Amino acid sequence: MQDFSFKFKNRYHLIYLILTIFILLLPVSSMLYPSLNWDILGYVASVKNLEGHNDEEIHRYVFDNLKTIASDEEYIELTSGGSYRDTMFLDSNAFAQQVPFYKIRILYNFLILFLSKLGLNPFRATYVISAISGLIALLIVYISFKVFIPVHLLIITPILILFSGVGDVSRLSTPDALAFLFMSLSFYLFLKKKDRLLVVLLPFSLLVRTDLIIFNALILFIMFLKNRKIENIISFVASLSILFAINHLCGNYGWKTVFFFTFIQSVPNPADITVKLTVKDYLVVLLNGLTEVKHSGFMFYISCLLLTLWSIFKNRFEKCNNTRLHLVLLISFCYVLFHFLLFPVLWTRFFVAPYLWTSLIFLVFFSRERKALPQITL
Repeated sequence: MQDFSFKFKNRYHLIYLILTIFILLLPVSSMLYPSLNWDILGYVASVKNLEGHNDEEIHRYVFDNLKTIASDEEYIELTSGGSYRDTMFLDSNAFAQQVPFYKIRILYNFLILFLSKLGLNPFRATYVISAISGLIALLIVYISFKVFIPVHLLIITPILILFSGVGDVSRLSTPDALAFLFMSLSFYLFLKKKDRLLVVLLPFSLLVRTDLIIFNALILFIMFLKNRKIENIISFVASLSILFAINHLCGNYGWKTVFFFTFIQSVPNPADITVKLTVKDYLVVLLNGLTEVKHSGFMFYISCLLLTLWSIFKNRFEKCNNTRLHLVLLISFCYVLFHFLLFPVLWTRFFVAPYLWTSLIFLVFFSRERKALPQITL
């Protein structure tokens, strides 16, 4: 009997070891094999703008230093291959008009600036930020779910992590891994009933990505429905204030221009045009976005969501009704829905947190262990 117990514990230790190695290898592989995307040019330009350089200097610095991190093929791909990229490479004024799209990611840009002041190439700093953000986010997720998921099922979590897009977002030079971190931390505080700390944190998420106002509104609305506390209203007002301040100070072009630029035409001079967006234009883009439902990340999410809802309705865990896990599921779904309605695209990098948290909640509710889950009521 003791020998069996020893082997049983050893098997659990092996599972923990495999999971630990996987989580630690993720940021390492992300920094060694980053995904070089065009956005890196905009963020480095934003950092140089913060330093007070003029448009010509920024343009020269960005495209000269791009050669230090890009292969010849990558450099050609990022500087040519279409009228938009050709114009960005040749015209410093047009390139400067793209900077407001990126300046609004305040925290991300300041982190790049901070690391560059420490001597790190700002291009490579983007790799470090994404990789470390992904690592910390995964640790938070693990801490959040370790009391819910039986040890023998943890061996499945690396598969869920990969299908949720964590590996991809950790390789991108965008603030999306940082957003994944903030959303996971918010969900963790929500589960732990650290509501006062949560309402303080949420407004600062706008410094990562301004579209997180959707997430803030949802989670604060859910909290307000239950406790009716004034802190929730204050937090939402603070979120809106930070949002408006960022847009004003950074010269953001607004939702209409971003929508037009992203889905209709990538114009090289957004500051010089007046965007006319009709209901028909929006519906056409929305319908085109709906064709992306076959995207592997979204199909993975929907599958986990539907199976989890089926499990809940079947009352597989009768004693876990009214837990905050259900509300995390609801907030995640509403975030994906409302984000899609505002920006009709299903790029996984926007939804890593909802996808991963939903898939892990699916794992919780489909666990074959019949012991009651810890009560986390509102």
